[in-house]
Amino acid sequence: MKKSVIFLSLLLSETLFAGGIAFQVFPSSSGAIIGEKFPVKIKVFHPPALSVRKLIPPVKDDVAVRNIKYKKGATEDEIDFDAFFYTLGPAETGNFLVSIGTKTAKISSFKVNVKGKLSPKDLVLEKIRPQGPSPFPWLYLFLAVLILAGVFIFLRLRRRKSKEIPERQIPPEEWYLSALSKVNVEKSADIVADEVSDIFRIFLEKKWDIPAIFLSSEELLNEVKKRKINVEARMKVNAFLRNCDLAKFAKKETAATELKKLIKNAEDFVSVNFGEADS
Repeated sequence: MKKSVIFLSLLLSETLFAGGIAFQVFPSSSGAIIGEKFPVKIKVFHPPALSVRKLIPPVKDDVAVRNIKYKKGATEDEIDFDAFFYTLGPAETGNFLVSIGTKTAKISSFKVNVKGKLSPKDLVLEKIRPQGPSPFPWLYLFLAVLILAGVFIFLRLRRRKSKEIPERQIPPEEWYLSALSKVNVEKSADIVADEVSDIFRIFLEKKWDIPAIFLSSEELLNEVKKRKINVEARMKVNAFLRNCDLAKFAKKETAATELKKLIKNAEDFVSVNFGEADS
């Protein structure tokens, strides 16, 4: 390895120019990766009265030079830059020009073997970290499996939900008694009567599919008459609606005991015989 480095350094060293100017070129390795930066250092030896003014890269379509930096010294300057190669196989940099004082000196071209990926033997100067084998993308595989599992579970749950037995339908009587039990008799009489009346009307809707909530008491009674309901049941519906209207519209003073009685009468409707009337 050391012999290769010494040989490459000697190969890239320039002879002294007139006036005591010389160059040494130090590529980062003998191989480069296509499209990636390839660090290069040039040492310029010159008399004390001179210094490097500018590096002029060669003009080539397949080679680009960027990030040029200068470090000046009394008799030795350093030029650091990054070269980029865009063709595979042996690539030649072309001749560089360096302005030193009033003179322009030429640095001979050097060759680099450009590959898509470097092997350890390509890294002659070992200034580029050797590339190990690309790790298997376990993280991406895990995320893909996780997403697929989530989609699968979602579809299974959605399918199962569509096949589930519909929720048990609450009988009108059960709903009716539960709603009445929640009425607060501590409120004013008209509010309590209004709540009880609405609950009763909704019960009739659930029981006989009558749009009772949108009908007046008279319209509701006419609708009940159209159903085959016995006379006694119709009379109880009429009396109950009338008592509710008295509390709602006439603002009748009603004691808490009377309101409880109103609710009790409403509860008794679940035991009323609403059988068909005699024809």
